[in-house]
Amino acid sequence: MIAPLFKYKGVRSGKVSSRLIRTRSSQPRKVGHVRTKSRMAGRIANTAKGMAEKMDSVGYCYRAVSRSLASFGVSLWGGSAYMAKDQLKDDNRFKVVAVNKFSNLQAADILVHGKSKKHPDGHIAVYLGNNMEASDHVQKLVTSRAYGTTVVFRAK
Repeated sequence: MIAPLFKYKGVRSGKVSSRLIRTRSSQPRKVGHVRTKSRMAGRIANTAKGMAEKMDSVGYCYRAVSRSLASFGVSLWGGSAYMAKDQLKDDNRFKVVAVNKFSNLQAADILVHGKSKKHPDGHIAVYLGNNMEASDHVQKLVTSRAYGTTVVFRAK
């Protein structure tokens, strides 16, 4: 018998008393300790990776990344991932980086994908290196054109 890719489990969190979320049935993919050029970037990437492995859910990317960045004093708010774009632009600890190829990303870069008809909330993730990203789970880097414009932020 083939195991289903997703299963559901009940979760209690904050204001939501009980909610079903989709979780991956397989164990989180371990990608090892993330190595970066700067100490701050390394801390961001490893914190995001740990949060993604802990949550191991689908559909809560904004919650996971905002919780990861909160430990560095970065406050993201709102109901959708695309909303982080303007908030990170206004935060002087980050700069917008022109990345014309996903192969030019550096570990700890924060990718904010805009909303689209198919994805009205957009998507946000922290790049881990080796073509992997952390949002509410660790996965291969999302490069789909199904999202709106992608903006990349890098810690200064």
